[in-house]
Amino acid sequence: MTSCNGCHVLNASQGFFGGAGLSTFDAESQIFKVPHLRNLYQKVGMFGLAEPPDIDNPIVGSGTPFDGPYTHTGDQIRGFGYTHDGSVDTLFRFVSAAVFTINNNQQSNLEAFLIAFDSDLAPIVGQQVTLTSSNSDVAGPRIDLMIVRAQTNFPSKVLVDLNGGPVNECELIAKLVDAGAPTGYLYDGANFLPDDGGLAISDTALRNKAATLGQEITYTCVPPGSGHRMALDRDEDTLLDGVETGTGFFVSASDTGTRADRADTDGDGFGDSVEVAAGTNPNDPLDFPDAALVPVLSLWGLLALAGAMTAGGLRAGRRKRIGG
Repeated sequence: MTSCNGCHVLNASQGFFGGAGLSTFDAESQIFKVPHLRNLYQKVGMFGLAEPPDIDNPIVGSGTPFDGPYTHTGDQIRGFGYTHDGSVDTLFRFVSAAVFTINNNQQSNLEAFLIAFDSDLAPIVGQQVTLTSSNSDVAGPRIDLMIVRAQTNFPSKVLVDLNGGPVNECELIAKLVDAGAPTGYLYDGANFLPDDGGLAISDTALRNKAATLGQEITYTCVPPGSGHRMALDRDEDTLLDGVETGTGFFVSASDTGTRADRADTDGDGFGDSVEVAAGTNPNDPLDFPDAALVPVLSLWGLLALAGAMTAGGLRAGRRKRIGG
């Protein structure tokens, strides 16, 4: 006999979230890998279990019966149950098996613990609060907490920051409409970096923006490694969101007219940042960099470029025929 932790190990630095690469034949007809526990909450939604053929004998393949009641509880809404075949509807019923020598109250506590089992993300991840001109007494302490957690190291075998280094519990981003323009900020451990590449501003300076009606600021603790994309460069084309103004007209490198949600706004196979660097218009599919750059394109890029050039030729041909 062993404790739960004998098989279900929690060690984030080793990438173990309920499993440790072990296998077992416990209460099963064959050997199975010990499952991890970090996604049990996603399986919630199956309610009801068929009554065993013989209530006095074990459920086939389980090695031990589970507690009743065995009743149909209506249509299911989401999850698919527990164990390798999804045959057990709830965690409460699963931990009623004879291998768990616990009472009903302990069953409920164990069920709650399993639903909240660590998942390689700190509890702060996903928390969000909106600061307005009138709720700083409520939102302020939550923002303070987010900043602290964004500075706190988080051991993980898998998660890395943008540069491949160790991570903190979360990355803190802020979004608002500043002077009519959607704007994002990323906390860098000391100040907040804006999405137009401008100078960083202090925490206090950012919060002060919420004093203006219509400039409410929504702060979000996002997963480590996601902050730069979610706050500063949505399409990850290296052009910051603040310079991709979405007007369709290229003005300069600080007002590209491109879309912040598309890495190749004009669909010509050359990324927006490549075109800006080359001096071509990233909003015009017929204006693209010198052909010398073509070999570095992916197959998709080459096909898109060929399509754009063909379309351009057809349009030119139509104009010539119409003019003639």
